[in-house]
Amino acid sequence: MALSDYVKGAFLLQHYNFNIGVVANQDDVTSYGGLVVPENGSIVQIGVGYLTEGGTGPSLTATLLRQATALISAVAITADVPVLATGNVPVHRGELLTLNIATANADNDFTGASVVVTMRIPFEDD
Repeated sequence: MALSDYVKGAFLLQHYNFNIGVVANQDDVTSYGGLVVPENGSIVQIGVGYLTEGGTGPSLTATLLRQATALISAVAITADVPVLATGNVPVHRGELLTLNIATANADNDFTGASVVVTMRIPFEDD
């Protein structure tokens, strides 16, 4: 039996970390980074969290976009409680995806903000 018979249906998970740090007094959506998709696959998770919060009704939203189209989004509303959102969004090698961060209110402050994007890349058959 060939090795490829054992790996059919197998996949690799890649994690991309965006350590934002401090988000303060932001009253709109800001683009924080980009991700060039390394291989054909799927975005399967986005996670967002922060260590401390301040302001009125704080929440932090992380959204991954393809141009103006939102692909997957997660909202954290409690300090030190990261949130994962799952999906299965097909992406293609060389695509540029944008990471946007939004706060609920202009007086929201966050420290230790971080976002993780997880991509599933299938192994190719021989």
